[in-house]
Amino acid sequence: QQQQNDGSSSDGRSIRVETFLEFWHAWLEFASPEQRLFRIFRILSRIRSSNSLTKSQSQSSRSKSAWSSQSVLISLAENLSRGFRIKTSLPGGEQQCYSMLAAMLLHCLNGAARVEHEFSERCMRNNNFCARLIAAESEIFEGPFTAIDPYRLIEYRTQFESWGGKVSDDSNSAVNLSEHQVTSTCSARWSLIPRAVAAIFAVHTGPDRVMNLSTFARFWAAQSDLASNSAIEYWFRVLDEDLDGFISRKDAQSFYSEKCKLRLIDGIHLCEFSFVWRGIVDLVCPRHPDELIALSELLALPARNRVFILQALLFRQDGNIVLDVRRTSNIIIL
Repeated sequence: QQQQNDGSSSDGRSIRVETFLEFWHAWLEFASPEQRLFRIFRILSRIRSSNSLTKSQSQSSRSKSAWSSQSVLISLAENLSRGFRIKTSLPGGEQQCYSMLAAMLLHCLNGAARVEHEFSERCMRNNNFCARLIAAESEIFEGPFTAIDPYRLIEYRTQFESWGGKVSDDSNSAVNLSEHQVTSTCSARWSLIPRAVAAIFAVHTGPDRVMNLSTFARFWAAQSDLASNSAIEYWFRVLDEDLDGFISRKDAQSFYSEKCKLRLIDGIHLCEFSFVWRGIVDLVCPRHPDELIALSELLALPARNRVFILQALLFRQDGNIVLDVRRTSNIIIL
C-alpha cells in the first residue's frame, strides 16, 4: 500500500531501490558468513549465466546454469592460489590448475564428482566453509581443506602426469587419461579393481569418459584419504551401481565377485561373500528392512570401519583380507 501511495508500483509487485537496500542490509546483519557468501555466489552465477545464455536457455538448461557456478569457483580459486607462497600452476596450464583448485573446493564441500553439481548453503555451513577459507588464505589447512594444500595440489598434478596425462590450456596439447590407462595403472599397483575404475568413469566423468586434471585430482584425493567425508560420498556413488540411493547386497557382490576372481589368479581364495556382507551389515546396522545401506549410515561410521568397507569391496589388495585358509593352502601346496 505504501508503494502504491509513493507511485513506485502500479501492481504492487515492484519496490523502490531504497526499500530493497534497507531489507538487504537488515538481512546481512543477521545472516551467517556462509549465508552471505552463498548468496553472493548465487548472484554472480546468475549474472554470468545471463551474460552467456538467453533467458529461455537459462530456464530450460539446469546444467548450463550450474556450469556458471563453476566459473565463480574458478575466480575464487584463482585469487586464492595467488596468495600461496608455493606456485601451484604451470606456465601454459594456469587455467587447468585453477579449475583443479575449484574442483577441489567443491570436493571439500560435499565430495561431488562433477563440477556441474551445485553445492548448497547447508554444505558450506556444515563444513565451516568461510572460516576454513580464511584460514587457507593464511596457508592453514584444516579438516577437508587439507585437500587444497599447495603441496597436495602439486601432488595431484605430478601424479596426473606420471599416469600419462599432460597439463595444458591448449586443447591440442593437453592429454587426458582414458579408462584403459587408469585401469592398467591401478592393476599394476594392485589398487582398484577394473570394475571400480569402470564405475568411476561412469559416474565421475563426463560423456567423453576421460579424466582431465580436475577429475583426476578428485579421484586421487578420494583414494588417498578413504576415511574423509568427501571420499565416502565419492565412493558411495561408485558402489551404488543401480543408482537407487543405496548400497545393496547385489551392488556389493558385483564388486567383490570380481575381486575374488582376480585374487584367485594370484593363488588366493577369499572367503565367501555372505561372510563379508554379514560383517559389513553388522558394522553399519542399516535401518532399511532389506539391509540397504544409505550414505548417511556410512558417514556415521568411525574412520576404520569406513576404510574396511571400501577396501573390502573395491581394492584388489588391502590390509583386511579374509582368506579361505583351507582352499588357499591347497593351491600353495600344489
